[in-house]
Order: sequence, then structure tokens, then C-alpha cells
Amino acid sequence: MTALAFSLVFLCTACISFVGSLQAGLVNVSVVRTALVRNRRAALWLAAGGSLPELLYATLAVFIGHRLAAYPALFQRLEVAAGFVLAAAGVWYVATARRPPARLSQKTLLSFWQGFGLGMANPQLLPFWLGIFVFLNPAFALENDWLRGAFVTGAAGGAFLLLAGLAVFADRHRDKILTWFGSRAVQAAVGWLLFGLGIWKLSGIFL
Repeated sequence: MTALAFSLVFLCTACISFVGSLQAGLVNVSVVRTALVRNRRAALWLAAGGSLPELLYATLAVFIGHRLAAYPALFQRLEVAAGFVLAAAGVWYVATARRPPARLSQKTLLSFWQGFGLGMANPQLLPFWLGIFVFLNPAFALENDWLRGAFVTGAAGGAFLLLAGLAVFADRHRDKILTWFGSRAVQAAVGWLLFGLGIWKLSGIFL
């Protein structure tokens, strides 16, 4: 298999991952918050940990894609779980907004595992990458390990590119943003945003 085919699959998957990560979610808003109330290094570690589940879920999607896609009820349950996770995370962010930022851990390695845990808690990743795999498979014939490797590494690479960009952007404008809002206000705003997204997701399912 040529390097060109590998590059095309990688770039295509990375672009999809980048765009798919633009929506506000647990990992990207946590990266922004960490850059604001801590530092860029901690935010980048969180971004690295948060992008790793993309690779794991994309790998899982490669192996069970067509089988799992035959059960639409499972996808609905995953969407319901996603709504509750977002809403619960929003409540937690708002509830802890009164705590001083100094109480946040300063260990960058802990930020990596925090990002990894938040990414793994996102039940939307598996159905998302299942859909992308089914969509791309006819065009690229992802039937060998070489191209499947391009698919899964592109998934993680695109997500990390966006998360790292958010970390750098938030860190560069940190003083201005904190002057306008204050770090506690930022955390509370993030919490309300996540809570609203969770309620919106649940209302779209049940109403």
C-alpha cells in the first residue's frame, strides 16, 4: 500500500476529527479552563490525554463497526448517557466555581490522566467513529492494518491539534480574559455551557 493512500486516509480522518471536536465538550472546555486558571503546559498535557481516547475508540470502531451499527437502540442509549454526562459535569463546574483556583492540582501528569478520563467518559466517540469508518470504508477500502492505522492515528492527531490550539490560544489571551471575567466566572460559565448542552441533548431525544 502506497504512502499516498496512508497520507490521504490520515489527513481525511484528522480533518474530520478536528471539525468534530469543535463542539463544546468535556475535554475541550477543560483544556481552555486549565489554560486560564493554571498554565499552558498543564493544558497541553490535558490535551494529550484527552486525545488518546479518540485513538482507542477509533480502533474499537474499526473492529466492531458493522456489527454494532445493526443495533440502533444502542446508539440512542449512548446519546442519553452523553446528555447526562454533560449535564452532570456542568453542575460540578458550577458547584466548584467558588473554590479558589489554588486548590487545583499543579501536577502536569495528573492533567494527562484527567484528560484521558474525560475523553473515555464521552460515550459519543464510539458511535461517531463507527459512522465515520462506515462512511470512509467504501472510498478508501480500509481492509488492511496499514490503512486502519492511518485511520486511528488520524483520529487522535486531529483531536490533539484542536485541543493544543485551544490551549495555546487561551494561554496567550489569559490575562485579558481573566481581567474581564475572573477565573471563577470563567469556570461557572463553562459549567452552565456544559449543563445547557446536556439538557439540549436530552431534550432532543425525549421531546
